[in-house]
Amino acid sequence: MAHDLITAKAGGDPLADAPGAMRFDEITRMNPARTAIVVSAPGKRCDDDFKVTDMLIAWVTPFDDPAASIVVRKIHQCFENPLRILAAIRDRFEIIATALDVDLDIGDIFREIHEKCSSLRARGNHRHLRCFAESRGEYVQGRITALKRGFTFVDPATFITFNEDGSYNEELTRMRAEQIGLSRLAREGIVVPGFYGSTMDGRIVTFDRGGSDRTMSIVGALTESVICENWKIVPGILAADPKVVHEPHMIDELTYRVGRELTFMGNPVLQKDAIRPAWLAGIPIHVRGVTAPEQEGTWIRTELTRKPVHSVTGIASRTGMSIVTLYQYGMDDIIGSNARTAGIFADAGVSVNPGPGIDSLSYAVETSAFIPQEDRIRAQLARMGIEEVTVDHDIAIICTAGDGLLYEIGASARNDRALALAGSNIEWEGQSASRSTNILRGVPAIGHQRGVRAIYNEFFSR
Repeated sequence: MAHDLITAKAGGDPLADAPGAMRFDEITRMNPARTAIVVSAPGKRCDDDFKVTDMLIAWVTPFDDPAASIVVRKIHQCFENPLRILAAIRDRFEIIATALDVDLDIGDIFREIHEKCSSLRARGNHRHLRCFAESRGEYVQGRITALKRGFTFVDPATFITFNEDGSYNEELTRMRAEQIGLSRLAREGIVVPGFYGSTMDGRIVTFDRGGSDRTMSIVGALTESVICENWKIVPGILAADPKVVHEPHMIDELTYRVGRELTFMGNPVLQKDAIRPAWLAGIPIHVRGVTAPEQEGTWIRTELTRKPVHSVTGIASRTGMSIVTLYQYGMDDIIGSNARTAGIFADAGVSVNPGPGIDSLSYAVETSAFIPQEDRIRAQLARMGIEEVTVDHDIAIICTAGDGLLYEIGASARNDRALALAGSNIEWEGQSASRSTNILRGVPAIGHQRGVRAIYNEFFSR
């Protein structure tokens, strides 16, 4: 690496109200190599609180919008009008700036935000309005953190680049980062707000929720960091959802491949696309907790440093799935039938996970994506010669993942026996074809948590 630099990303509330938590500012000062800092917007301070990003979305969402989310509707009910929502957000940041002893005119920043949003609303640019508004939590927190830490504030809109269709452009991002000297600036200290970037014409675009993790990975790769540290309230990645499994095992180390499988299937610690830039650059991600900074946390690496104790690293589940099964006599003799049927789903914007069969194919699909396109897909499959299409809704996909699965004979049998004992009937199955690091099983969504607990007990309690 060109220099010993660590990219550190802060999550949760910057005042670290959780018992035993350290402020992120204190954590960054403990290691002088932490000179590239990525910040998230402030989160919930208690169960009854709202995340700043949700409040910003609610502020620009019409109160009579029937498509508003449940959280947005709750915020509307709580604050009664948009001006009260904006005032509450402004007050939140004024409290943070005062507590951190930062001299920043929060009121002036919010007047600028209000004027910009008013202009976008008047022009009817609703998508741009929402992206700009929901990105301001990270922007303001970045301004505060930069002043507190004495580092250069770098707006990600100056280098993180999106195409006009909203997709991320890796090549232009790297080029623009070089133009502004991002790596050079990082050696002296930078603060970058997470979650957003811009198109080449300056329109703000946001990543999916949790996108600050992705910003951390991008900044780490662009600055040639030796480590990407992801500081959260939780002190690492758990082997299962603690809402489903009581006090699950803390994962100490896993590979990027397994981490990708778990995040894609619903593990909430990292955003599903966050690991790619660091993975490609060979930079380890170190997940740690502000409530327990002395703990080692979880390392995500290209390769493990030692043989895993357990064959299974973690178990995650994903609900809201459907199983679409296609049957055609002689399908196995038709070259390209899998590619052609998968292409029909792809053209309809429906992602598929295939399962095995004789003269049949079973696809696990997201129900919300499939239902609006079902008639179109059925018609095209019929024209192709598919004789029968059956659909099973209310499915949960359970992913049992681990680098140790490479070394254990009979792991699938143990997994399926655990599901059977839990009363979870397997409706669909999938597994990596070679160097298998996951076992995928589709089971009825109702009661699927029993299956998760059974698999966890099978692999971690023996």
